[in-house]
Amino acid sequence: HVYTVVELMRAYLRTRRQHRLMVPVHLPGKAASTVRAGAIPAPDRAVGHQTWEAFLAERVQASSSR
Repeated sequence: HVYTVVELMRAYLRTRRQHRLMVPVHLPGKAASTVRAGAIPAPDRAVGHQTWEAFLAERVQASSSR
């Protein structure tokens, strides 16, 4: 699955039961423009087996048991 940065951050905050104001930031330049256009994600080359949600759940559980 390909997530936006906003989706990743919202899931992280929700898992941690935290609330933060998220302000969109426009990054200038050709590289940032390429990223916004969706050039980086390559779901056809995914090599991992763990979902973002499972990773978060594992990390939150580990940090809460410390």
